[in-house]
Amino acid sequence: MMWAFATVATAELFIVHFLVATLWSGTAAALLSALTLLSILWLIGLIRSFRRLPVLVDGDGLLMRAGTLRALRIDAANVGRVRRSFPSAALKEEGMLNLAMLSYPNVIVELAAPVAGRRGRSVRAVAHALDDPDRFAAAVAPGQAP
Repeated sequence: MMWAFATVATAELFIVHFLVATLWSGTAAALLSALTLLSILWLIGLIRSFRRLPVLVDGDGLLMRAGTLRALRIDAANVGRVRRSFPSAALKEEGMLNLAMLSYPNVIVELAAPVAGRRGRSVRAVAHALDDPDRFAAAVAPGQAP
């Protein structure tokens, strides 16, 4: 989905540059094109970071990441429950950190105690879209049914 967005942004780069250069100013077109190109390069870097910086499960806990954009470390003792099915209203609850980006999450990790997120926001649960949610649930909470 994000590669499609990058492709559309690239097409937009050429269209806007042509229209602004033709109808308004070549300098403004060059400035807009440079900003768009930088945005596309940043987006490609973000997309590539998803593979390079995956969600990690180890003996100390979880490192829930959305590439270089966001990350949250959760101690093993603070992992409450892993939910594989949930209503969409659960994603709007206070304290929910949704790391799924453009897709619908397939896992929610509920925390035993809230942790501090960005800007001092209290995080009580983390939603994410994972490639293998059943394996993740088994690794995080072995006694829990997926």
